[in-house]
Amino acid sequence: MSAEVLMNVDSHEKPTLSINLQLDLTTNDISLNFHGGISAEILKLLTPIIKTIVVNGVHKNMATIIANINTQVNQILANFPSDIEIQDPFWITYSLPYAPNCKNDFISVGLNSYIYLKNKKNPPPFNPPVIPLRNDSNPKDVHFILSDFLLNTGILAAYNDGLLKV
Repeated sequence: MSAEVLMNVDSHEKPTLSINLQLDLTTNDISLNFHGGISAEILKLLTPIIKTIVVNGVHKNMATIIANINTQVNQILANFPSDIEIQDPFWITYSLPYAPNCKNDFISVGLNSYIYLKNKKNPPPFNPPVIPLRNDSNPKDVHFILSDFLLNTGILAAYNDGLLKV
C-alpha cells in the first residue's frame, strides 16, 4: 500500500489537499485456514470466493475512508479564515500564491499577505516581491523570509484612510 498526499491551491488561493491511495492487496496476500470436519472442507472449496469478497471489501472501504478524509480536510481548509483582525481598524489577509513544495525531508510554503482597513479590503497597487521556493533539505533549518511589502501595505492603508498624515 502506498499513499500520495498532494497539496495545491484553489482559485481563491486557499490550500487544498488530496490523498491518493494505491492499495496493492490481492487474493494472494490472504491466507485462510479452516478446521472442523465437513464445514471446513466446504469453506476450503469456497476460499477463492471468500478471498475475493475480503479484497473487494477492503478496497471499497479504504476508498470510502480516503474520500471522506479528503472531503472533511478540504471543508476545514476552505473555511479556515484568511482574514485576521490585528487591531481595530487594521486587518491582515493572506493567500497561497502557489502550491506548497512538499518533499520527504522538507516543506516550503509561500504566503502573500497585506494589511487593510476593516470594510476597505482593496489589494495594494503594487506587487509583493517574488520569493523563490526553497529546496533545502537540512532538517535543522527553518527559514522565514519577510519583505517590507507587508509594512508598506499597512502604511498605505492608514494613509488612504486619513489615519496617517504626511
